[in-house]
This record gives sequence, C-alpha cells and structure tokens, in this order.
Amino acid sequence: MALNFNGITDFVQIKNGPVVSGFPFTFATWAKTNSAAPLALIDQIDAGNFNRNQVLYLSGRRTTFLVRDLGSPYDPVQGTAQPPDGTWAHRCGIARSSVSRSVYTDGGDKQTETAPLAFANVNSCALGASNRTHRIWYMDGDMADTAIWNVDLSDEEVASLAKGYSPLFIRPQNLVFYRSFVRGTDSPGIGTIDSVTGTVVSDHPPMIYPSRVHLGVDAPTRSTQNADLFIEGHSTETLGCSLYVFGFDTESDDIVLHIGGKDTDTSSIELFIAGLDTASVASR
Repeated sequence: MALNFNGITDFVQIKNGPVVSGFPFTFATWAKTNSAAPLALIDQIDAGNFNRNQVLYLSGRRTTFLVRDLGSPYDPVQGTAQPPDGTWAHRCGIARSSVSRSVYTDGGDKQTETAPLAFANVNSCALGASNRTHRIWYMDGDMADTAIWNVDLSDEEVASLAKGYSPLFIRPQNLVFYRSFVRGTDSPGIGTIDSVTGTVVSDHPPMIYPSRVHLGVDAPTRSTQNADLFIEGHSTETLGCSLYVFGFDTESDDIVLHIGGKDTDTSSIELFIAGLDTASVASR
C-alpha cells in the first residue's frame, strides 16, 4: 500500500516539531505524481515565516531541494530528470553542509549546489504539503517509504534505496523518521505522526524489506510429506525445484554452498536450518 494525496487538502503532520535540527541530513521518499505543478514531499518550516525552511519538493516533475533562512537567497538545487506522471520514482535530497546540497532522482541524476546557506530555526515538519500557516504545494499523487536521516547518505546508499531496498537497511541508527505506508499510516515506524489526511491505496513500489525467516526445515512431517528443504514454505521436492543460492541452481550449476565463507563440501561444518542439524535430522 501507499498513501494517496488529493492535491487539495491532504497532508501528514509529523509530531513534536522538526525532525532534524542541523547539518547534515537526508530526505528521501518514493513518489508517484499526477501533476507537473509544484508538489511538496517533505517540508520542515517555521510555520509563521515561510522564508525559513528545508523542503524536498517537485517542480515540473523535477526533484528539487531548498534550504534557506531569513536573508538567504532562494537558491534550490534541482535535478534534470522528469519521470512521467503515474510512475513511481525515488526522490532524495541531501544537505551535507551549509555549502553542499544535492538531489537525486531514481538513484542518479545527481545535481549539487554549493552557495553558502544557513540552517534555519524551524518548528514543524509535514509530508505532502508545504507546512506553512497557509499551506501550498499540496501533493497530488502517492508517497511511500518516506524517510529522514540525521546524516548525509553516500551516493551508493542513495542508489540502494532507488533499487528498492528499505530505508531500514540504510544506517538505521541514524533514521529519525520512517513510514513505509505498506499497512497504512498506523504501521510500525520511526517517529510519531500527529495527524493524517490522505487515503491508503493498494499500489506500492516494489520493495525489499528485512525479513526474519527465509529458509526452514519441516523435519517432523517429512515422513508424511516426503519433503526435504522448504523455501518460503514450499517443498523443493514437490515443486520440482532445488536450492538456489544467489540465483544459481545448486544442482545444475557447478557451485557449492558457502556458509560464513566456508565451503560445505571441503570444510568440516554442517548446515543448520531453523536450528536443526541437517546431518542428524531426516533432511538435506
């Protein structure tokens, strides 16, 4: 699922003021647009003075990132890529210091601005609208896997996000706000949402999330099911398949399984799956 914004009144208010309070920081989200109009994605602002803010937004479908304070020039950094409406694109803005700000679209199209700018004192943060007293730039489209870090991510880390890896994989110790919106706005996350006006929809960009269980051996029922290794709950015998490691078939390809860097054919180790010793239980 993702969160749909109607472009008129919908936005998400993040609780307890600004999420980051200085350089460096990173804003990132997946977005699918319905319009080329200016659309706010993540905005930290002094609600009483819109000249103090840090905002990741779209302008003409281009990823745009603005950091400014009173007296600072209006000097956003903007990408060149223009993903079409109705398609998911990963948008990211990074402020590394007062003289280095970059934007990325789908992990590339990096553009950097170096004009000196100060980090303004701000008091609120919102998603899907410019968070001033009279809101503007309402998001018209969908957002998913929205995240804020209190560090500047590397180019390689931004590329990983754009390949579909969850922000939970990328420096989680510095992740200060995160919502996937996969299970709606009430799904577990980092940081607190104060209020939401938006609609949960079924569409969502393809993502890779952390998972606790991938392999398992069902030894107690092997005699009745005549099954060996279970992968994602499926028997490798009854499905007529074998074990795949990094996309290679261990039966048809000339490879062996390595665990912890050790070759299971030549090393004196045994394979444990779900806590069961494959040498001592009726499994392989």
